[in-house]
Parts: sequence; structure tokens; C-alpha cells
Amino acid sequence: MQLVIIGFRDVVEHPYDVEMLKRVSTEKGFFLVSSEEFLAQANHWLTEARQVKGELIRLPKKRTIALVGYENPQIMGKVQQKS
Repeated sequence: MQLVIIGFRDVVEHPYDVEMLKRVSTEKGFFLVSSEEFLAQANHWLTEARQVKGELIRLPKKRTIALVGYENPQIMGKVQQKS
């Protein structure tokens, strides 16, 4: 399962708005949570993201953490603690 942590206040809604991002995340089956939600319940979200749902053909070779913007150093601290 994929987990996307996003600062909704910082999203530039052009050409897509936040509601569309939320809808696509639901349709594609990944978690889209605000940075505030993640920081409040980091263990919960990391556990949820690690659960495999559906058919698993093969494991990914590497874990990927992609930062599109540097919003909050506390987020990286929480991710690093659980890795």
C-alpha cells in the first residue's frame, strides 16, 4: 500500500484541486493524509501503509520515500524512526 503525506494548505490548485487528489487516491487505493494527521498518528499510518492488500506478485526491490517539497522536518523524523 502506498502512503502519501501532503500539506493540503500548500497545494496550488491548478489545474487540479485537493478534492480531485483525494478522489484519485481513493480510486487508486493509496492513503492520502495531511502532515498533521501523520504527525498525530505516525505509527498508525506507517502500519497501514505496510499492510499488503490484494494479490502480491512480487515485493518492491526498495522502499521509496519521495519528497516533493520540504514541509516539516518532524515528518522525516517519524519516517526514519520506523524504517
